[in-house]
Amino acid sequence: MKKILLLALLFLFNNREIKTSAVSFKNNLNINPLISELFDLNYITKKYNIFQIDSIMKSLNKPINYVEKYNINKDNNINKKNIIVINNIPKKQISPFDTLIQKYADKNNIDWLWYASLLYQESRFKPNLISCSGAWGLAQFMPATMKFLGINRRASIEKQIEAGATYLAYLNNMFKDEIPNKRERMKFILASYNAGYGHIFDAQRIAVKLRKNPRIWYGHVEKCLLLKSQPEFYNNTNIVKCGYFIGIETINFVKEISERYKKYQIYYNYN
Repeated sequence: MKKILLLALLFLFNNREIKTSAVSFKNNLNINPLISELFDLNYITKKYNIFQIDSIMKSLNKPINYVEKYNINKDNNINKKNIIVINNIPKKQISPFDTLIQKYADKNNIDWLWYASLLYQESRFKPNLISCSGAWGLAQFMPATMKFLGINRRASIEKQIEAGATYLAYLNNMFKDEIPNKRERMKFILASYNAGYGHIFDAQRIAVKLRKNPRIWYGHVEKCLLLKSQPEFYNNTNIVKCGYFIGIETINFVKEISERYKKYQIYYNYN
């Protein structure tokens, strides 16, 4: 019989309520979005006593911030919709490829949680995914990037992950002297991964022209990237070398990966 792990995450029992942070999920079940990304969820129908759940949570040593406040009924039972079952999911696992992601991230001096968040964003960890634009694999490489990295669509999962980490290291080298803060630099790396580094260099030059900080992403270079869709900027070839570009997709790309990275840090109890 399959071992069932019950996840009803860490709570404070006060005034007969469960109080933690969460967001709305389907079927009136409120659950942190990290869990919906990490696991294939199933629901159970049995009601569990509050003290049973407390014991289970302590034995699993689960992280905080997953279940929103729910009332407990007069019999100290939690409604069945508040309980989540996870089948055979190891603790502290983001993807089936965590070991490989960590291996090649460490080899290339990259934070593996950033890299994992990027791979989730690109492919939802699907190694054979092909997009409508022709991007392929876990890291959604375009054909030109695949040629640059020396791989093709027959590449193994390990080769895909190795190539992705190698490419991130390549982009990192472009910014490491200019942007010493690793977390800030990672935003520029992600933007370059999505848009191409030429467009990010353009946005940095626009930032200089507008007296913004070309080494800070939020509120500075990201705003200037949006200006590359305006004629007064993309027609100025002294500043803009790569022409017209609509930057909103790249801005959302960086934002979503960065927010997910923070959730991964919480999940792993990183500071």
